Amino acid sequence: MTGTTEPAEPNESTEAAEPVEAAERAEVAELAEPVEAAELAEPNESTEAAERAEAAELAEPVESTEPAETVELAGPVEATESAAVVESAERSAVVHGPRRPGVPRLEARGLVKHFPMHSGIGRGMVVHAVEDISLVLPAGTVTAVVGESGSGKSTLARLLTGLIKPTAGEVLLDGVPVGTGAKARRTYTSSVHLVLQDPFSSLNSVHTVRYHLERPLKLHTKLGRAARAERMRQLLERVSLTPASDYLDKYPHELSGGQRQRVAIARGLAVEPRVLLADEPVSMLDVSIRLGVLNLLDDLRTGENLATMYVTHDIASARYLADCIVVMYAGQVVESGPATRITDEPAHPYTQLLLSAAPDPARAETPVLRGRGAPPSLVNPPSGCRFHPRCPFAMKVCVEQSPVAQPVATDHVSACWLHVSGLSDDQREPLAAAASNGSNGNGTSSTSSTSSVNGATSATSKENA
Repeated sequence: MTGTTEPAEPNESTEAAEPVEAAERAEVAELAEPVEAAELAEPNESTEAAERAEAAELAEPVESTEPAETVELAGPVEATESAAVVESAERSAVVHGPRRPGVPRLEARGLVKHFPMHSGIGRGMVVHAVEDISLVLPAGTVTAVVGESGSGKSTLARLLTGLIKPTAGEVLLDGVPVGTGAKARRTYTSSVHLVLQDPFSSLNSVHTVRYHLERPLKLHTKLGRAARAERMRQLLERVSLTPASDYLDKYPHELSGGQRQRVAIARGLAVEPRVLLADEPVSMLDVSIRLGVLNLLDDLRTGENLATMYVTHDIASARYLADCIVVMYAGQVVESGPATRITDEPAHPYTQLLLSAAPDPARAETPVLRGRGAPPSLVNPPSGCRFHPRCPFAMKVCVEQSPVAQPVATDHVSACWLHVSGLSDDQREPLAAAASNGSNGNGTSSTSSTSSVNGATSATSKENA
């Protein structure tokens, strides 16, 4: 007797069941056995009834024994997922680049790149090269990425090319995430091409121009020998190296710097890419031939409908060529917007510093560089705003919190606390005064700091008008 009653004790639903219900379940079980044996036969009403009865019978103990555990686990999991979604949305809410309708040709979402240090004094530490950059490159536009050396511009270009893998984030081509397989990689490299900075080392010195142009045609197309020869002639003429027969059999050392860079661009156009990433393509060229290469890039924008990213130190050339300017500092984007507005009405103190340092023959007076110093170490970057150690308008909040990009005009954003309203007087306290705890009377107030940055913006606008 004891052996027959003990199994029913742990199950409350079994104890509460009526004899009639137990008999019904037994009857259903008896009916289900022949039904299961006849599963391969044609379906009938008894089969469906048995399946429903079996499912209901299995569901009863689950409802009676497990609801408490399910409720306890569901709460924290959902909360964690929601927090992660909110954090990701806040972090990548601002997308930099030209605004155009439709799907952008190339898009980066929340790109992050950290380089671990495996040797030396900093072994085990990390270089924060690129931090949370979202960027779009629409077709038929030029986006200029400007900044000092070490700001992460070239690393961003290599991330978009796929030469290095991001620590976090993703890259999309025509709205589709880029695959990691060999076939997807080849398809991507035929659509996105990188023009390197140094034309003296980007071309192999032991091979002719013919070899450099023919190799991508062999790898990415199925053209015959005659068709490849005609395509190479067209490429050289496209970059204004005519007649093509004079250049095909020359070696790189027989060409000038400008001619080498044109050959490098022609090589990139060989497979008809849709995105061109130019990493400082004119920085090593003479001033007299820079304009020719910039005009070529401008012509490719309209003639080939290319989406182009132009990496440069020279903000003046960025204004001349680009539709949009993205300003980077210490691995982060500090300002972005239409090229003319960025250069005429800069909103970030770092952009103002770049413009004041740019040579301008029409400038009557010697510019005053406000914000001297060097970029910070990316192994141990400053807290808060990374520009605050050099910023002449730094406030207490700049040290404590990293600013989020704020809209200052149409399609124009700036990551600076000077453009954030609602700060307390303590947060707006100038950094120099905060450091001295108000001991001297030379610290400027937050109002004067704000007026100073507005004055600097107006002065820069007049100088660049």
